[in-house]
Amino acid sequence: MRDDIIVGGKVVEALAESEQRAVDHMNDAHLDAIANYARHFAKADGGGWVMTGIDVDGIDLAAGDESRRVFFASPLKDAQDMRGVLVEIAKAARAAVAPQA
Repeated sequence: MRDDIIVGGKVVEALAESEQRAVDHMNDAHLDAIANYARHFAKADGGGWVMTGIDVDGIDLAAGDESRRVFFASPLKDAQDMRGVLVEIAKAARAAVAPQA
């Protein structure tokens, strides 16, 4: 059903307003976190990953012709949750891909 795959509401509108700024910021300042998202959550090889989108359910990543989707553990409740969730998954991904001593 359409309602099962399309999310609407105020959170979607708020994210749409801030999405490009957030994507630009991540690509300008946090390529290391994006690479870790790709390696850990999307099981992607190689480098050159950039973020191409953010929505209530997750983030979209691309490297050349490849694209991957990373889903959040639960949908964002509001746009202010985005930063905290990105930081949380960055920490988890960094810990998971760190070399083991």
